Amino acid sequence: MNDSGRLEPSGGGPLLRWIGLIVVTVLFVGVWIISGAQPAFYSLLLFAGIYVVLRYRHHLKSKALLPQQQLLSEIASLREESGHRTIQLTWNHPFKPVAELINQLVSIQERQDRQLTEQHHHQQVLLNNMSEGIVALDNDQRITGINPAAASWLNLGNPMRVQGEVFYTRCRHPKLLQLIEELTSSETFKETYLRLEREGAEDRVVKVKGSPLIDRDQTLGVLLILQDVTTLRRLETLRQDFVANVTHELRTPLTAIKGYAELMSDDPSDAEQIRSFTERILKQSNRMISIIDDLLALTRIESAEAQPALQKTELRPLLERVENLCEEQAAIRDLQIEVDCEETLQADIHPPLLEQALHNLVHNAIKYTYPGTLITLRARAAGPDIRMEVIDQGPGIPETDQSRLFERFYRVDKARSRSVGGTGLGLSIVKHIVLLHQGNTGVDSRLGKGSTFWISLPADSE
Repeated sequence: MNDSGRLEPSGGGPLLRWIGLIVVTVLFVGVWIISGAQPAFYSLLLFAGIYVVLRYRHHLKSKALLPQQQLLSEIASLREESGHRTIQLTWNHPFKPVAELINQLVSIQERQDRQLTEQHHHQQVLLNNMSEGIVALDNDQRITGINPAAASWLNLGNPMRVQGEVFYTRCRHPKLLQLIEELTSSETFKETYLRLEREGAEDRVVKVKGSPLIDRDQTLGVLLILQDVTTLRRLETLRQDFVANVTHELRTPLTAIKGYAELMSDDPSDAEQIRSFTERILKQSNRMISIIDDLLALTRIESAEAQPALQKTELRPLLERVENLCEEQAAIRDLQIEVDCEETLQADIHPPLLEQALHNLVHNAIKYTYPGTLITLRARAAGPDIRMEVIDQGPGIPETDQSRLFERFYRVDKARSRSVGGTGLGLSIVKHIVLLHQGNTGVDSRLGKGSTFWISLPADSE
């Protein structure tokens, strides 16, 4: 070993040992010749000397190879054992610098392995928690990567178990398979929409964005990104329905107004006819104003940026005010309104808004219940909540219509609703007022058994 610590081969060792063996042999032969001793004795002595020399030479060779064998043994243990381990040699071992260098390389490799493992774990966590679905395929359409969202939407099962499987053997959706085929022979971005069936729920609408995976002008496969747009599609449908309904609701009275105005202009001399047409024009105009007022009210409620300031309010006086407001309309239809509420019952509410919501429910009951019956306006504690109910004895509502009653312009009986002057927005206003109170609203009804419209609010806003 030189001064720098590097190992150098000792090329003179074997040559010196061979020279020593020859010298010893010559000495033995010389002694044997000079002394005239018995040849057999000296032959044995000679061979004994040669054996000793050879054994000593083997010992020297084994001693020279021992450090190398120790190093190889340590390296073998290092390769076989898992976890952090270093090569341990004595301070004066000839291969100590080599061992230290190997330990440094092992430490660097272990650090790089930990970094790669952490990066892979972080990437997997990101993929597993993405709201979008991710699918990566190779050129043979084998799955090289997929996250739980995509596996769930496409009904592929456990995402870990489908790795390496051919995609079209697990998914048979025609539009998706066609998109993949187009991407394998293209270098451009493509997208499509899928409708995926779900048991017990509405179909899931998924937007699929696909692009080929290209690296250094070589196509490696296909990447698919799936985005759930079910809510967006539903909102778009609601928007379209809303525009269509508003157009229809406003067009109907406008058409009537235009028709009556034309009739009046054809024969302006008939005073009785003009009076009749004028009353109808006023009625249709008032209907248009009601629709517009309800739309503006609904817009104001929906656009509220924060929950309104709530205050602890006794509910019985509020219910009695609603009763007084609707009493005249109820009397016209021979209906009675009854208030059922404890004097001390209180809730955190915005009184004007909640009064409007209850007024809409009672007004709705007056229009659709049977004459000569009772409408009950009730409020009571229901566990941690306050439940307010408007109970009528009308014809009831079909179960298929109950889930849509609080949509804008939705009517169970369109002809009857228009005949009694409804705008189709009253229940929608109720729903949004209740949402501002962090509550819920709904209806319980059976055909021929009447209906109960209810509002459930937290008893304490805190």
